[in-house]
Amino acid sequence: MRVLVGVDGSAGSLAAAAFIGKLLAAGKDELLFYYSPPAVWVRAVPDASGTAEALQSFLVQAVFEKARQQLPATLQASVQTIVGTRDARQGLLIAADDRRADLIVVGARGTGPMRQPAMGSLARYVAHHATVPVLIVRGAPPAGGLRVLLASDGSDLSRHAGEILARFAWPPGSIGETITVLEATPEGRIPEWLVEQLTDQQLAALGLGCFPRDTAAEAQLREQVASWYGTLPAMFQGREPLVVAGHAPDQILRAVERQRSDLVVLGARRQGAIRRLLLGSTSEHVLTHAPCSVLVVRGHEVP
Repeated sequence: MRVLVGVDGSAGSLAAAAFIGKLLAAGKDELLFYYSPPAVWVRAVPDASGTAEALQSFLVQAVFEKARQQLPATLQASVQTIVGTRDARQGLLIAADDRRADLIVVGARGTGPMRQPAMGSLARYVAHHATVPVLIVRGAPPAGGLRVLLASDGSDLSRHAGEILARFAWPPGSIGETITVLEATPEGRIPEWLVEQLTDQQLAALGLGCFPRDTAAEAQLREQVASWYGTLPAMFQGREPLVVAGHAPDQILRAVERQRSDLVVLGARRQGAIRRLLLGSTSEHVLTHAPCSVLVVRGHEVP
């Protein structure tokens, strides 16, 4: 797997390097760092342009070296570096296309003033415009294995997500789980937190009632999940796939919190021929609000 990581010296980008470093194998995977350094201006000194170039070169090398130090020793020597001259958002995507990257990795936030878990403009831009899977990292990875939640709808896109996960070198102790949500009808829906506070009588008085379980649809979903569940990495096997009814974004985020996930994996389909990804409401909501890292896996383009 060829992986492109956007770095800028920020805590977010260093966490991104550390996170992906846990998932790659020396001699098997290829790792590239991309950095678009800021312009450096030096005044009132002889040969100001030469001094500015020297300072920028020093900055570039320092940022790359700091990011390299976040990796396992087995990966550090083989890292390739790319110095961009464009805006980081566009430059990173161009570099991904030029180098035919299989995955782009960015920190949730860069050098801006806000802190996690909010998502910065670069991460959001890349998530919406990249044509390959994107890993948005929130915080440094744990010392041991990772807890991974794959949000599935039983489609071919879920199979593709499983194929991507199978290419990673998961650290020992990693645990994988899946969740598939049977979306309830939006007619008459009220917030789930409010439903939990009301009695059946109160709901009936409001003319809402509780959504009955669609057992036939649930059974069909379980069959779809079972048809590809066995192809997932070993860390997923031996665990019952979770199939629940409700509002997909809420249920996924609840599962993330309940299972203390380090990574949630989502599928998203490309819309139209302009090579721009329009995230669905579920992917967009989880990407924005998840307290953990998020891997967005691309599907095939649809008209």
